[in-house]
Amino acid sequence: MGDPSKHNTFYNHFPTPEYLTLSTSGIAITDEAVHFIELRHSIVGKGLGLSHYEKIILPKGVVESGFINGAEKLTEVLSDLSRRYNLKYTRATLPEERAYLFSATIDKVPTEGLRDAVAFILEENVPVTLVNSVFDFDVVSTSEEAGKLKVTVAVISRKVVDFYLEVFQAADITPVSFDIESQAIARAIVHKGDKSTQLILNLGQNKTGFYVVEDEVVQFTTTLPYGAGDGGAHPHLSDLKMEINKIFTFWSAHNKSAEGGAGKIEKVLLSGPASQDHGFVEELMADTPSPYEWVTPWKNISARETELPPELVKDAQEYISAVGLAIPHPHRTYV
Repeated sequence: MGDPSKHNTFYNHFPTPEYLTLSTSGIAITDEAVHFIELRHSIVGKGLGLSHYEKIILPKGVVESGFINGAEKLTEVLSDLSRRYNLKYTRATLPEERAYLFSATIDKVPTEGLRDAVAFILEENVPVTLVNSVFDFDVVSTSEEAGKLKVTVAVISRKVVDFYLEVFQAADITPVSFDIESQAIARAIVHKGDKSTQLILNLGQNKTGFYVVEDEVVQFTTTLPYGAGDGGAHPHLSDLKMEINKIFTFWSAHNKSAEGGAGKIEKVLLSGPASQDHGFVEELMADTPSPYEWVTPWKNISARETELPPELVKDAQEYISAVGLAIPHPHRTYV
């Protein structure tokens, strides 16, 4: 099937009204803050520009490692966003730390049986039961000759999903979909149509996410509970370098043994607030076997940095997840 974005269709000239598309907004919740982005369709031509943005700092302890401890306070913050921006629908993140992601090869089955086929292998790949989990999946590739499908599956505890859903609903906001953070980040910074294998390093002061993206799909994630550190000391530099090397080695071995593997990691994309510490990054990436580059969240929308508020450009790394959520996408992302 061809990529519909490459065809000149009726909808390229007359995009669906925003109230029918439900949402071009994204809300990313972290331990530290809530980040909100709303995009708008361009009146002339195609593309998306910035409509609204905001960052709300959360009191310490309201959210910890993805767990919502202060539901009342978080509801208050979301209710205020809803009131001030007339926000009724949004796409939102679920915590990376509470999600499981795996890839598997399964027998090719009719489309209507695909979800059941994925459900059948879920419990052998993640430490949660099917009945207590919510999952979604992407079909990455198809081998017609072998009659096989490669799928990537995202799984999260039903309790976590229900808790986030209750908080949004209490704030009078309906989540159109949920993404785990790695999926939202990849949608913002991996160029549409880029099928290469890339490692995203999402660098924070106290947390680092490692996400391998292949064929525009996140296929591997791991998160470490430490990052660049504060005060310029970088106490975990050697640990982070070791993890990068482990991922390069693992992915190379994984693809040699996997049918149809695409090969080695071709480049590293640097995101997250701590990626702006160039001295730290240069030390971290000194021995990495592939080239690396810094990214911004504007790659897949029509907004240019020169047209954006200076404070948003300055804090762009903090908004990557929210931008990725707000970009319309054809795939189902209920996890």
